[in-house]
Amino acid sequence: MAAPKVSLRKIKRKNGIVYALDFRVKGKRIREMVGSNKSDAELVRSTRQTELLLGNYNIANVKNSSVGLTALVEEYLKDKKNHIRPSSLKRYKNYLERFVWYFKSFFPGPAADISLIEPKYIKEFIDHAIEQKDENGRQWTKATTNDAIQGVKAAFDYAVKNKYISTNPFSEIKKFKETASRKLDVFTKEELEKIWQTVDQHWVGALKFIANTGLRKGELINLKWNNVDLTPGKEQITIESNDEWETKSGKFRTIPLNEEAIRIIKEQRGRNSEIVFTSKEGKQIHPDKIYHALKGALEKLGLEGDVHKFRHQFGSDLVNVGIPLMDVKELLGHSELKTTLIYTHVAPKNLRDAVAKLAKDEPEGTETAAAG
Repeated sequence: MAAPKVSLRKIKRKNGIVYALDFRVKGKRIREMVGSNKSDAELVRSTRQTELLLGNYNIANVKNSSVGLTALVEEYLKDKKNHIRPSSLKRYKNYLERFVWYFKSFFPGPAADISLIEPKYIKEFIDHAIEQKDENGRQWTKATTNDAIQGVKAAFDYAVKNKYISTNPFSEIKKFKETASRKLDVFTKEELEKIWQTVDQHWVGALKFIANTGLRKGELINLKWNNVDLTPGKEQITIESNDEWETKSGKFRTIPLNEEAIRIIKEQRGRNSEIVFTSKEGKQIHPDKIYHALKGALEKLGLEGDVHKFRHQFGSDLVNVGIPLMDVKELLGHSELKTTLIYTHVAPKNLRDAVAKLAKDEPEGTETAAAG
């Protein structure tokens, strides 16, 4: 009996071309998606044809009850719901949804059966995520991609643990090497003035508040009036988790308010009885609203950046006026000091003076121990 012939078919999709193998084994039609690269697809076709000629392609061993990608993601997120922070769950959900969309669009076969997902398909997904913008107009950076790899890999670790697949296809996927920038990117005073004049005026107060307190976007959005203390001389806010939201570190911190921050927060009175900063409709801010408002202004001005850049502004300003790094760490809510060290470059003279002072204070005739 002649071995089945493996055909290679080109499939045109809205987002591009993909190739599929088409053959029959014992009367059962097999369609295997093999990516968007024709040369790679030809190699896979040749391999499958050889396997069939040798009788080694044992289609009978393929599971009858295969697990689809959508089902895996839903089950995994449900399992993790009460074990990781809501912010982490939301982030991983976004990564996984884009992963599912891509595979359904370009690799419907493996999307229907995760045992067919191969590392080369994942690499194509990664290339696409970096090169193409998502539905919100964003392209993944290397840092975002590395975080996504970790998040999606965890879902496939779950699949291995539950015996849906024997090996994790992400085991061969390497993260990008991230080169830390030696220069912390902040806006100049002139750029800030242009931003305040250009951005939708509703968002000016919120953005200025971040620049004066170092809040993360999520912390600003979830700041409630019961976490605000405007007692004269003791004005401060407390960042802490609540039933609907959890801080990034799971811890709480208190941030004193300067005159500008006090003025801004007083202007928010009367908009909402619970939440401090609100949307134009007086409701809780959707994260994308403030993001797009700022992005639109920056594009008009020809500037780069995002909401998080105002947090860097706060940290840089603190270091520039001589605030110790440990205090900066506490105000910004960093879990580790090494994260805060990115701000050291903004005040090199302060650092040199500190090192000089250490040498001057060292008693003569003593030796310093090597730091471990």
